[in-house]
Amino acid sequence: MQSIDLTKRSNEIELEEYWQIVKSKKDLIKIVDTIPLLVLILNKNRQAIYYNKKLYEDLNAKSYKDIIGKRPGEMFSCIHAFVEPTGCGNSPFCKYCGALNAILKSYEFGTKTDFCRLTTSTDGVRGSMDLEVTASAIEIKEQECTLFVIKDISDYNRRIYLERIFFHDLSNTAGAIVTTTDMIKSEDDSDAKEELIELLVPAANQLLNEITAQQEIQKAERGDWSPDISTSTSLALIYDCLSISNNYIFDDSVKLVVSTDAVDFETTTELTLLKRVLLNMLKNAIEASISPEIITIKCYTDDNEMYIFSVNNQRFIPEDIRMQLFQRSYSTKGKGRGVGTYSMRLLAENYLKGSVTVTSTKAEGTTFTVMVPKIEK
Repeated sequence: MQSIDLTKRSNEIELEEYWQIVKSKKDLIKIVDTIPLLVLILNKNRQAIYYNKKLYEDLNAKSYKDIIGKRPGEMFSCIHAFVEPTGCGNSPFCKYCGALNAILKSYEFGTKTDFCRLTTSTDGVRGSMDLEVTASAIEIKEQECTLFVIKDISDYNRRIYLERIFFHDLSNTAGAIVTTTDMIKSEDDSDAKEELIELLVPAANQLLNEITAQQEIQKAERGDWSPDISTSTSLALIYDCLSISNNYIFDDSVKLVVSTDAVDFETTTELTLLKRVLLNMLKNAIEASISPEIITIKCYTDDNEMYIFSVNNQRFIPEDIRMQLFQRSYSTKGKGRGVGTYSMRLLAENYLKGSVTVTSTKAEGTTFTVMVPKIEK
């Protein structure tokens, strides 16, 4: 395939000319407008030169100029579309974008379908879209163009995720609780019965924690969360998270430790959500661990105005995975996953007014860091 300049854009005169040419192709327009999905026609620079009625309505456009000339990421408010002045397709994250790859590969193969996970930002509020995109090469005025069809599969992916949570994860934990309860009923030895009870408590707590986590994510995505500001100390918060996270460890060679550099300080914020972010960071590190493993959690403060917590494990994450980690539904662990890292950033940015970052090197492993400001009561 020939090299393509991803930075090049058509000017307004060229776009207006293409707009008029496409409008004159009645048969093509009739087909595009009858497709019950979002449809764009893109020029060789991946800028919109036509759209169907459904896309126009879904974007709440006021004029054709709200769409014409924009690239897909720009019209859907992708957070990476404006990182570079040359626009959508040019940030370091974009080379892993399913939409861009589908368009580029369609030039070579005619038609290409891929999946695009968009992280959006509208009025400072983060959102997410899971899209199935199909790009088909077409020719208009002897120029390569693309018929770009978008299917929003966000609801489907959410349903698959919830089915996995409730029919697999929660049912397994509930099954363990039922089995342990039956064993307690039939056990006559008091010491053995006491040991079984000790196994039952963390399993019940784990079940409650998973249900609570899903409720919190659902509320956060709907924008229904009502802040409840309270105060604790950083180490008390960490040790609370460690006591819960230890329930997810099934290998004695995997250890959770608090860094000797950890600082104990007063923490005033939405503690329920900060705790959820930390739990997701720890759970993610546990699931990624390779035995034996030491997972280290650290905390410190910037003049008591910014609270900083980090979780480090020894596993290295390659760039292609790291660039997609915070997208909803992206996971290296299989279908129906990919919400843990997404929810970290959703809660931290939308509700705690902070940020979550990740760094990874072969020498030092992977570190997730959450930074949140002090919130006054």
